[in-house]
Amino acid sequence: MKNDSETNWAKLDAMTESEIDTSDIPPLTEEFFNKSRWWKPVTLINALIQVDPQTLTWFQSQGDGYEKEMAVALRIYAEAHQAKKSMQEVDDDELLSGDNASSYYQLLKSRNADKS
Repeated sequence: MKNDSETNWAKLDAMTESEIDTSDIPPLTEEFFNKSRWWKPVTLINALIQVDPQTLTWFQSQGDGYEKEMAVALRIYAEAHQAKKSMQEVDDDELLSGDNASSYYQLLKSRNADKS
């Protein structure tokens, strides 16, 4: 991919705040802030876990970033069980049995897409 920019970065760096045209930026209203969501950054830790070869192979087959996808799957699983504790509606065997593992992964992929 060619990364040649036609932007005059020196001129841009030399501009003051008052010289920047912001007329095309809408004002930040109360409605904007009411709809916005604040996310606290999460510090990740490295953990060594044992995973069966079939599960690891499946995640690896999903492409680059499979470790992150595994972490997301574990988070979704944990959230589902937190909900189970409070609502007693999630069945462990139903959650990850058979084809549900694939559905589970599709759910986590869609959740990641929503966050982007």
